[in-house]
Amino acid sequence: SHYAEFLELDYWSQYIAAIFFIITTFTSVGYGDIKGNSKGEFVFVMCLEMVGIGFYGYMIGAFQALFVSMAKSED
Repeated sequence: SHYAEFLELDYWSQYIAAIFFIITTFTSVGYGDIKGNSKGEFVFVMCLEMVGIGFYGYMIGAFQALFVSMAKSED
C-alpha cells in the first residue's frame, strides 16, 4: 500500500511529501497522474505552485485596482 511505502521513507522525504500534499491541496492543483519522483522534484513543484499562487494573487489585485479606478472615474 502507499502508506507502507510512505513509512519506509526517511524523515526528510516524509516531511517533503507531507508538505507537498498540503500545498497541492491548498492550491487546488490536484494530484494528477504526473508528479515528482524525487525530493528535488517535489520541492520544485511546491515552489512552482507557490509562484502560481503569487501570480494569481497579483492578477486578482490588479483587476480589483482596475475596477476601483473605473468606479472612481464614473463618480
